[in-house]
Amino acid sequence: MKDSPGVKGTGCGPAAWSPIADEQLQLARRILEIVREQREAIAGLPEEETLDRFMALAGERQECMDRFDRLQAVRSAATAVQPPGDGLDAEVRQVSAAIEALFREAAEIDAANRQRLEESRDLVREEIRRARQGRDALRSYGRQELGGRGLTDGAFVDRKE
Repeated sequence: MKDSPGVKGTGCGPAAWSPIADEQLQLARRILEIVREQREAIAGLPEEETLDRFMALAGERQECMDRFDRLQAVRSAATAVQPPGDGLDAEVRQVSAAIEALFREAAEIDAANRQRLEESRDLVREEIRRARQGRDALRSYGRQELGGRGLTDGAFVDRKE
């Protein structure tokens, strides 16, 4: 990429601010889309495939966020060296406002997703607690572990014969 008069070695200057801002806008849209997909994935919890899908989306989201941050650093460095002109400045502000709106919506959905994940976690904890209670109840009825096999101490005797 050819350097513009802004930041030497980055290819960024007044001519490159708009493409950087546009790419950031596209990344913000993708992040919002991923957050929405995560919301759909959470609805299927606690299925293992659903959790795998959610985690894959989280990885993809992190990659988008990292790329966005790298672009933001380039944009900030370019602005420090040479601020954009009036027409470009207005365009960049407009794109920045759109990015902020997308991130606000993503944050709202993310908060709801977090709440659903916590509720799902609490349900799984309750299931585990009930399973432990059942296991403990079996032990109290004389079931003992011996060499990996369960044995019963008591026996039923039919006295009618």
